[in-house]
Amino acid sequence: PRSTLFPYTTLFRSGSLFLAIIMNQRLKGIVFFRTIYFLPSISAGVALFMLWRWIYNPDFGLLNSFLAKIGIAGPAWLSSTAWAKPALMLMGFWTAIGGYNMILYLAGLQGVDPGLYEAASIDGASSWQKFRNITWPMLSPTTFFVFIMSVIGGFQGGFQAAYIMTGGGPAGATTTISYYIYNNAYQWFKMGYAASIAWVLFVLVFSVTLLNWKVGGKVVNY
Repeated sequence: PRSTLFPYTTLFRSGSLFLAIIMNQRLKGIVFFRTIYFLPSISAGVALFMLWRWIYNPDFGLLNSFLAKIGIAGPAWLSSTAWAKPALMLMGFWTAIGGYNMILYLAGLQGVDPGLYEAASIDGASSWQKFRNITWPMLSPTTFFVFIMSVIGGFQGGFQAAYIMTGGGPAGATTTISYYIYNNAYQWFKMGYAASIAWVLFVLVFSVTLLNWKVGGKVVNY
C-alpha cells in the first residue's frame, strides 16, 4: 500500500497559497470566483470521481480527446501502472487546491497588517521582497498548520478515489493505506491484521506530527 502524502503535499500548499493570493485581490466578482474554486470541496465526492473517470476514459474521455487534437496519443490513464498514480494526483490537486487550505491562507492574508506593506512600499520594496519579508513570515503559523494537516491527510487519504475509480489497481498502483485497511477488514475479513495496520498508521501519524511540531514550531513567527 502507498501513502498519498509525499508526491504532492508541497504542491498542494504552494498551489493553495498562490490561489489565495489571487483570491485576496480586490476585484469585481471576486466572491463568485472564491465560491467556484471552493465548490469541489463541498460537492459530492462520488460525483466528482465519476466525472474524472469520464475525463480519463482512454476511448472517449475529454483529456485524450484533447490530446488527439494536437497529435498526441493519450494513455490508458486509470489502467496503466505508470499513469494511474499521476492521474489520481492530478485529480487530487484540482480538488484540493481551492479547498480548505486556500480558505486558511486567505484568512491569513487578510489578517496581515496593511501598514507593513505601506511601509515597505515607501522603502522601495518590490512585490517579491514584500512577499518574502512580510507575507511569507506572517503566514508561517498558517503554513505550519496546513503542513501538519496535509501530512495527516496524506497518510489517511485516498480511499474514495481508489475505491471508486481504480479499485486499488492496476497491480496495486493506487492502493493507499486506508484502502488496504478496508480490503483486509471488509473484503478479506482479516480484522486483526486490519486493526494492526490501523494502529501502526496511528503511531506513524502521531510520531510524524510530533516531529513536525518540534522542528517546524521553531521557524514559526507569531
